Amino acid sequence: MMVLTFSGNGSVVKVRVDGSDLKFADLHSNFNYFYPIEFLKMDLNGILKEFPDLEGLPDVDIKKKAIERFKGYIKDMTSDEEIKAYIVRELGNCGYALHSVQKNGFRTKHIPDKYQ
Repeated sequence: MMVLTFSGNGSVVKVRVDGSDLKFADLHSNFNYFYPIEFLKMDLNGILKEFPDLEGLPDVDIKKKAIERFKGYIKDMTSDEEIKAYIVRELGNCGYALHSVQKNGFRTKHIPDKYQ
């Protein structure tokens, strides 16, 4: 298991990676409670940009299918490092930068800004 800490867009987000299970924490949960992807606020335009075939479905169905596809994509990844690289890239596209990584049983490793 590892916890990735990102900042950007005026907020801080933590992502806990436990195999193919991802959970998220932010200031709203005081970083004490990690919640599943289903509770994230998602931009429908961003979803449709990634999955144009979902256009025309009700908003609830678009979000549901996008989450199913995301979970399937993560399950197909073979290692935590592959998942980490994917999350860093995707959140980077949304304006977030990785600031630290904490692997289970190890101290937090801070990432210098010059490597982002």
